[in-house]
Amino acid sequence: MHIPLSWLNEFLKEPLSSFHHVSDLLTEAGLEVAGIEIITPGFDSVIVAEVLEVNKHPDADKLSLVRITDGTTEHALVTGASNCTPGMYVPFAPLDATVQGKKIKKATLRGIESYGMLLSAEEMGLENASTGIFDLSHDLKLGEPLAPYFSDEVIEIS
Repeated sequence: MHIPLSWLNEFLKEPLSSFHHVSDLLTEAGLEVAGIEIITPGFDSVIVAEVLEVNKHPDADKLSLVRITDGTTEHALVTGASNCTPGMYVPFAPLDATVQGKKIKKATLRGIESYGMLLSAEEMGLENASTGIFDLSHDLKLGEPLAPYFSDEVIEIS
């Protein structure tokens, strides 16, 4: 049986902080812990950003010019996502972030420079298919890394 530590913590008054603590408790209860698998997302350095402004690209019908903030710095991007609207909280991969093994670099799309990338759930490796930018909860803090929200420890019990 495989049990995510995050799921197990939903049922406890005091969250368990580590696999070793959980393993000891389960062993004391008479269960055999066969191992642990650490699940990590397929992205690194992706942060929460807010869309400030969306304008039509002057030389492309299906592209938009987007201005975002990560809470401290504004960034200019070009996106093809049709669901990108001001006020959205979105996953932002700044320059040098890694997404699915590829490093994000400055790009020029139809004559306009783009300094990073807004991501869909598919691009983040969270869904098989998605149609637009991942719309994040406003409960998240701007500039906060997203990787911890998609990481977990899975305990295997024999």
